[in-house]
Amino acid sequence: MEKKKINQKTEGKDRWKKWLFPPVWLIFLLTVVSTVMLVNVFVSRLETHPLAYIVYAVSFYTVSVLGIACGTTFPKQFKRVKEWFYGTKYGNRYMTDAVFKNQVSLYATLAVNVLYVGVNVIMYFLYYSMWFVILAAYYGILAWMRFLLLR
Repeated sequence: MEKKKINQKTEGKDRWKKWLFPPVWLIFLLTVVSTVMLVNVFVSRLETHPLAYIVYAVSFYTVSVLGIACGTTFPKQFKRVKEWFYGTKYGNRYMTDAVFKNQVSLYATLAVNVLYVGVNVIMYFLYYSMWFVILAAYYGILAWMRFLLLR
């Protein structure tokens, strides 16, 4: 009798593992099918149709399974990438030298801020909305502050 309970418990765990850790091909297929079905539901404006709720459930399951798969796969990959990054000349310097890391980060964020300024100025001329001028001014101030820190 005790063995039956143990077998039932392990069978239940195996069943859950099959549902939560399907093969990669099935995850890929579910992702494609869920994407196509969701696009079809939203483009056709059938958000409240009863079949749409089945699509939502399948999509939720797909996102859950994909998240679990990524959570079990990416930490291993992250470790490999980190080891490779430490092995490069500039990667090792970036990870160990705080001043160098600070400068690289400042240059990178300065470039992104200047890019945002340019995009928002272009958007202003396309849409004539003062909102984009305000955003451009905000990112311009951030870019100026970063520039001052780099001098």
